[in-house]
Amino acid sequence: MESSVKLLFSGNNAGEIRGASSLLAFLTYTSLNIGLAGLPVPGGAFTATMLMGGLFGRFVGAVMTSLRLSSTVSGVYAVVGSAAMLCGFKQMTLASVLIVVECVNDLSLAPIVMLGVAVSMAVNWSMNERGHDEEVIHRRQLPFLEPEPPKALDPLVALDLCGPPTLALRPEAPVSQVLTALETGAEYIPVRDGLGPCLGICTRRALRNLLGAREVAHHEGEQVFLDTELTQSLPIHRVMDPTPFTVTEDMPAPRLYALFAKAGEVAACVTSLRGEFRGILSRDQLIEAVQRG
Repeated sequence: MESSVKLLFSGNNAGEIRGASSLLAFLTYTSLNIGLAGLPVPGGAFTATMLMGGLFGRFVGAVMTSLRLSSTVSGVYAVVGSAAMLCGFKQMTLASVLIVVECVNDLSLAPIVMLGVAVSMAVNWSMNERGHDEEVIHRRQLPFLEPEPPKALDPLVALDLCGPPTLALRPEAPVSQVLTALETGAEYIPVRDGLGPCLGICTRRALRNLLGAREVAHHEGEQVFLDTELTQSLPIHRVMDPTPFTVTEDMPAPRLYALFAKAGEVAACVTSLRGEFRGILSRDQLIEAVQRG
């Protein structure tokens, strides 16, 4: 595919690629690229977009030459078309110009490429709110956070985002309570000493691994705990995160947003101004709030 793009960009093969052939190749490749999108195969979309733009640009250049409206070689039209198509697909401006100009190694083409990219971006913004990648993330509801908080979070605070209080475990909890905590479906379970502050956060996976380390009876491939094992204590404090981030319940959502979007945190404790435990705020809950907004 890279060789095809370089062939379209070349200025030494004028007349070798006819306009009708470029148009036919553009229609065929574009139809296949749209129809086969989403298949679990490494087909790629970046270079494919450049190829489609180059094919259409080459067609326009051939038409302009045949009508004697321009004497510019068709390769220049391919360069501009490729940059415009890439810009419209990814909603990148300066990056598209730099990539295409570097491909042809001719800085003198930068002004005309910038003009094509500007027109492409203006048309794209009039039709699409987001670029291709952002649209895929939005439609598939992938767990992704933008670097900057959306405006929908402005009126919210930390307490609005965290879910209802879940069952908390003690640092030393019996197997029966661990099983009950897992049945709630919570991904992050707080660890507290009675009604005291949150001592740590334990993930669902860590609790399952802790249970799997116990000697249990097996029945038809499933774990079945004996009555004597249900009362045995598990060292929850060994698998918990003993230093969780803590935010107050009235902290504005845009302020804590960077904790999850940039610092990579997955869960934080929400407390009152007096240190009373209010709940767990997870990255998934923040993503759900952003998607709802």
